[in-house]
Amino acid sequence: VHPMLEGVFNLLLAWAAMFAGFLSDERKDKPNLLPLGPMLVGMQFLTSGFLLPYLFTRTIETKSNVAQEDIDGDIQALVGEWRPLGPSLGFVGIASIFWGLFSRSEFGGFSQRYASFIDLLSIDRVGSSFIVDL
Repeated sequence: VHPMLEGVFNLLLAWAAMFAGFLSDERKDKPNLLPLGPMLVGMQFLTSGFLLPYLFTRTIETKSNVAQEDIDGDIQALVGEWRPLGPSLGFVGIASIFWGLFSRSEFGGFSQRYASFIDLLSIDRVGSSFIVDL
C-alpha cells in the first residue's frame, strides 16, 4: 500500500474522530432528529455523507451556556468534553501527514512518491474518494 494513501486514510480517520466532540450535543432537553451515535459511526466510513445531514438536522441550541452535567450519558460527557481530544487527534493527523511524506524509503523521494501517488489516484476510485472526503 502506498504510504501517501495510508497517510491520507489515517488523516481522514483522525478528522472524522474529531466529531466525537459533538457527543456533548446529545441531551434530553435538546433531542436531535438524527441520533449522533450511529451518525458518528457512519462518519468513520463516509465523513461528509453523514456529517452534513447531521449538522443540517440538529436542533437549534436555546441555552447560552451548557454545563457538563446537562449531557446525557457518562461516556458522552467524558469524550465530548475531554480537552485532550483535539490535540490528541491533531497529533495523529500530523503523524499521518509525516507518514505519507517520509515513511518507507522504497517509494523514493518526494517527487517520485508524489508522482506515483497521483498515478495511483488516477486509477483508484476508493483512494480518490478519501481525498474528496477530506
